[in-house]
Amino acid sequence: MNTLFLRAVLPLLLLTLVGCAARGPLLDAQALPALADISAQQWANATRPRNGDELLRLTPQMRAFVDAHVTERRDKDRRVRQLTRAVLHPGSLGIDYEDSYTGTAAEVFARGRGNCLSLSLLFVAMARYADIDAKFYEVDVVPNWTRGDDIVFATRHVNVGGRVAADAEFVLDFSPYVTRAQIHRRKLADREAQALYYNNLGAGFLAEGDLASAWLHFSHGLQLAPSVSFLWSNLAVVYSRNGQKQAARLALESSIHLDSDNTSALTNLALAHEADGEHERAAALRARIELVQQDNPYFQFAVAEKLLAEGDPGAALERLHAAIRMRTDEPLFFRQAAIAAAAAGKQALAASYERKERTLIESNRARQLRALER
Repeated sequence: MNTLFLRAVLPLLLLTLVGCAARGPLLDAQALPALADISAQQWANATRPRNGDELLRLTPQMRAFVDAHVTERRDKDRRVRQLTRAVLHPGSLGIDYEDSYTGTAAEVFARGRGNCLSLSLLFVAMARYADIDAKFYEVDVVPNWTRGDDIVFATRHVNVGGRVAADAEFVLDFSPYVTRAQIHRRKLADREAQALYYNNLGAGFLAEGDLASAWLHFSHGLQLAPSVSFLWSNLAVVYSRNGQKQAARLALESSIHLDSDNTSALTNLALAHEADGEHERAAALRARIELVQQDNPYFQFAVAEKLLAEGDPGAALERLHAAIRMRTDEPLFFRQAAIAAAAAGKQALAASYERKERTLIESNRARQLRALER
């Protein structure tokens, strides 16, 4: 199940990872190689990225909605709860989740549906108008992908958080798949969140074969946030589809330079080396991919799911033990370990994992405000 239609485009079914960008890209995001052999008519028909100011812009109807529902003036916690209830309650705005739709705050308000990024844009825009501290966060999720023809789309996830007191903060997650939305997250600057919006639209245009519109949106996202590794690897797919091998390689190398663990970029670059007969370089990159995957607890979880479905709970349990060693505070790992242990006939171990899962869930819930609880 998709939690956010933020999509990194790969030619193979592989996990996309999030990394910390410590260095600049090799290419200049402000002076990217142009698309070659695109006709004037194609450029004329291309969809231009909308202005970034539009993404969080409130309409008069949206302001009136907030004014009517957020009446608390002193208690920040209460304001958050009032706004959350107004946005989510079926008797009010009744916003709903739709993983395939990326829109601005105003579009989602009018439509009543959107994916996690879109719903986060809506809530942040309204919250800030109501004088609520609200920021975007990228959240670790279990690997999830969908395939369209020869493109694989890997999902990412965003939620919202903010501070209501010196020692208290709220976390609001719009995903209906609560086990996929955990507390392992990093704060996103507004420019980064906007870049993710352009990435979504660019991926959609790429899937439709509209290279000019895809290039415009990916490049616009990179101008806003040149340190986002997967935007470079997505742009590389556009160059590759357009026959610009050198530009594609440079974009992939920029992606890897920013995040040496970006498996989508590593995979695409390995394929490029393989196609050019550079088999040793391709093999070295594939070895690197394997190491990265082995060190990712969510990859271990995904493999365990597959092994369990194939009827090998013992092997699945080994993978889950590896995942738990790397991340001891992920309830989902313990839930799956309990299932695998029970399938392997280890009932006492399964019960132990179930208790640990419950403890972690209760601990995580205690750290979050329950927006609709009061």
